[in-house]
Amino acid sequence: MKFTIPRRHRKVFNNISEKKLDENFTKEDAHKLLSNIIDEYNKSPASYGTNTGQKESSLELAMIVANQVSAAYKDTKVELERGIPVLKNN
Repeated sequence: MKFTIPRRHRKVFNNISEKKLDENFTKEDAHKLLSNIIDEYNKSPASYGTNTGQKESSLELAMIVANQVSAAYKDTKVELERGIPVLKNN
C-alpha cells in the first residue's frame, strides 16, 4: 500500500518511516510505522499552546496512518486507547 500524507507531515513521515513516501509498504511495515509514530508521540514534550505543536502533529499523523491502514486492509480496524490509535486484527 502507499500512503497519502498531507504536505505538512511528509518530512516527519519520511524521517520516521525510513522509506520514501512513494514506496509500497507491506502490512507489517505499516504496523511498524504506526508503532514508531506512537513512540515518537510518547517521547515528544507537551506542546499545547506553543508554535511547534510537535505532540499534536505526531498524534494527527498517527491517526492519518491508522485510518489509511484500516481502509487498505479489511481485517484491520482502528481503536482509540486513551486517544491514541491502535490497530487491531479481526
